[in-house]
Amino acid sequence: MEFLLLTVGCFVFPFLHISFLYFVKRTIPGRSKGLYFVISQRLVSLFQALFASCVGLQVILRCEDVMKERFLSINYYTWFGVSYFYYDIGAMFLGSYHSFPNQNLKEIYPRFFAKNWLIVLHHIFVPLFGFPIIVFYRRGLGDFFVGCIFFAEVSTPFVSIHAILKQLDMQRSRIFKVNGCFLATSFFLGRILIFPYMYHNYANYSKISTWQVPLKIPLLCNISCLGLLTLQLFWFSAILRQGFAFLNISMRPISSREEQNTKSGITKRLTKDNFGNNVDSNFNSNGKGR
Repeated sequence: MEFLLLTVGCFVFPFLHISFLYFVKRTIPGRSKGLYFVISQRLVSLFQALFASCVGLQVILRCEDVMKERFLSINYYTWFGVSYFYYDIGAMFLGSYHSFPNQNLKEIYPRFFAKNWLIVLHHIFVPLFGFPIIVFYRRGLGDFFVGCIFFAEVSTPFVSIHAILKQLDMQRSRIFKVNGCFLATSFFLGRILIFPYMYHNYANYSKISTWQVPLKIPLLCNISCLGLLTLQLFWFSAILRQGFAFLNISMRPISSREEQNTKSGITKRLTKDNFGNNVDSNFNSNGKGR
């Protein structure tokens, strides 16, 4: 069953990408090939995140014994979803490649990896280390905590929508602002509050106070959680800074052509292409946080 799910996943994600590519080309004709590939990749990311977060939420809501209770959906989705990480690296590269059709591979490769090194390392690390830990080395313990990790994907659909709206130059639309609110809220719940929530539930399981948990669990667990939380706080601050920047631009009245050009320049800097070097573009490429 597990290897069947692995095989199905290897076909499903590329199939979704091709299907979205076909749909997007016919929905918004006349755009660049790079834009179609980027939007399709983001849509696949959106659906993968929905699947993962739903599995995680189901475990969180139903779990009573955070250490020993088993959920088949955890292992099944792990086998199914592991191929997504390698698909996503390829899809991201294709998006960058088609965005710069006049450049050769020798120019695109270093720029792509320089821009996306963090997400590429993440996508390599998770299948090589996270997958065997979840499937083989846990000895059937801690499905609740794996479910919490899956639930962290709850913010990714809004990250994908954010990126798609930027590709379509819809930064001043109401849906862009509403999505930004949902993005910040879901990111805070799924990627920051989830850590004290896990510690609190383990404290209830062990009948100790939450403040005693770091002394009762392995040091590696504490270091891993602290490192992940620090990274999530960094990205959350980037989300807030970007949100305030767009809010200031949208609220500022246009009093002259010069001011209008200034705003346009700010917006352009905040919405660079896949090889831009600002906080916003870095967040869009690295902020999946899977």
